[in-house]
Amino acid sequence: MISPLNIAIAVLLGIIIICILAGNSLVICAFALGSRRMKTYTNYFIVNLAVSDLLVGILSGPYWIYIATLPRHESTREFPEYKAFQALDILLGSISILNLVSLTIERLIAVKWPAYHFNLTWKPVAMVLGLTWLLGIIIASLGFVGIEQEYYFYFLFSIDFAFPTLLVCSCYLVIFRVAKESSTLANKRVKKDMKIARMILIIIGLFLLCWLPFFTINIIYYHCSNWCEKLPTSLLDVFKLLHYSNSMMNFFVYAVRSPDFRRSFTALIQWKIPRFRSDTLTSMRLRQRTFSNPSNSYENHRSNGNLANNETLNTPLPQRAHTESVNLTAV
Repeated sequence: MISPLNIAIAVLLGIIIICILAGNSLVICAFALGSRRMKTYTNYFIVNLAVSDLLVGILSGPYWIYIATLPRHESTREFPEYKAFQALDILLGSISILNLVSLTIERLIAVKWPAYHFNLTWKPVAMVLGLTWLLGIIIASLGFVGIEQEYYFYFLFSIDFAFPTLLVCSCYLVIFRVAKESSTLANKRVKKDMKIARMILIIIGLFLLCWLPFFTINIIYYHCSNWCEKLPTSLLDVFKLLHYSNSMMNFFVYAVRSPDFRRSFTALIQWKIPRFRSDTLTSMRLRQRTFSNPSNSYENHRSNGNLANNETLNTPLPQRAHTESVNLTAV
C-alpha cells in the first residue's frame, strides 16, 4: 500500500516538474528568440544549464515519481531500468555542476583579464560547452564498469561536489579581490561584470544548498551502524525532492537579477519577441574598436571612460568572431 507521505512527495514533485518545464523553457526561448544583446558567452552557459535542468523535468523527475509511489523503495533496485535511471540522474547533475564551474571561470576571465575576454572567440566557448556533456557522460558511465557502489559514491562526491565547490570558492575570492581593487576607478564595465558574477554566485549557492543535504544523508547511511535503521527512509526522499527543486530555481534568479532576461521573459509571456535594435546597432559600432595592446590599452580606456558603454555582456558572439585579432603577448 502506498503511504500518504509518498503520495505527498509525488504531488510536490509533480508541481516542481511543472515549474522546471515552464521556467527552463522560458530561459531557452528568451535566449533563442531574444535580441543579439542576449547572445553572450555567459548566457550560452546559462542556456546549457537550462537544457540539463529541462531534461531533469522531462526524464528524471517523472521516473522518480514512479519510484516514490512504489510500496517499497528497495524493490526498485531489482529493476533493470534502475541503473539507467541512476546514470541519467548522475549525468544531469554532473552537467549542472560543470556548467556552474564553467560560468565561474568565465566570470573570472571577464573580471581579471577583460581584454582577453573582450577578444575571445566562440570556438573555445563551444568546446567547453561540449566538454561539459562529454565529461558528464564519462562520469555517469563509470557506474556500469563494476565499481563498488560505496567507492563510486565517494568518487561522485569528490568530482561532482567537493572539488568543484573548492574551485568555485577560490575563483570568487579572486573575483571579489580584483573588483575591490578596481572599485576606485568607478568603471561601469567592472560593475556590470560584478553584477553578473553575483547572480552566478547566488545560483551556485542555491545549488550547494539543495545538494549538500542529499550528499550528507548518503554519507551517513554509508558509515552509520545499526542506529541508521532508526532514520526514516522518507528522509532520503525529502532530500531528493530538495535536490530536484534546484532545477526550477534558476529561472527565478534570472527574473530577479538579470534585466535582460526579465525583459525577454515579459515579452515572451506577452507574446512579443524582443528585438532591441538600438542596442544591437550600438554594439556593432563598439565592435569596430580593437586593442593593439590588451593590458595597456584597456587601462587607458578604463581611465578615460571610453569603455564605459563597451560592456562585455552585451557583445554578440557573431560580431565578436569578426573582431580583429590582437597581440596577446602582453597578457
